[in-house]
Amino acid sequence: MPVTVKIHIPPDLKRALDGDMRKVVQKAAMVIGEELKAELNRKPEAPPYSGRRQWYERRFGPKWHSDPERRWKRTKRAVVYGVNWAGVKTSALLSAGLWELKQTAWGAIVGNPVPYVPLVQSHKEQAEVHKGRWTTDKEAADRVIRSGKVDRAVKAAVAWVMKGKGGVP
Repeated sequence: MPVTVKIHIPPDLKRALDGDMRKVVQKAAMVIGEELKAELNRKPEAPPYSGRRQWYERRFGPKWHSDPERRWKRTKRAVVYGVNWAGVKTSALLSAGLWELKQTAWGAIVGNPVPYVPLVQSHKEQAEVHKGRWTTDKEAADRVIRSGKVDRAVKAAVAWVMKGKGGVP
């Protein structure tokens, strides 16, 4: 579910930095990555219980009403039983803040180890049930760009690198 944020660097800035853009890109990418993580960690409100026979419970998975007298004796799925319900624990706690930020040679990668994250937050693969509720990767990037945080991060990184080179940005 890659979303790429490209930073355009004017030629005169490249000359001022002697073509050494790696430090600027790395520093700015880490700040931008933290902002993306914050956007992607936003979780929507859980959908209200609609009174239907089956529902989804956050941090657990699908549940349904179950009469103790009519329960399965053997099943292939790991069904968990409550007093008047049954369910399958499938939730991997996507909203538990598992988004990670790793620096690369020329930027940063924001990722999440939960296997079904593309079905929830990928702008290309998002399941219909999650549309409009969960922030997609592209929406998060667009919000960070529109907020001006990308520009501020790049300017701060340039100033930091120029200060180390003895120049004034």
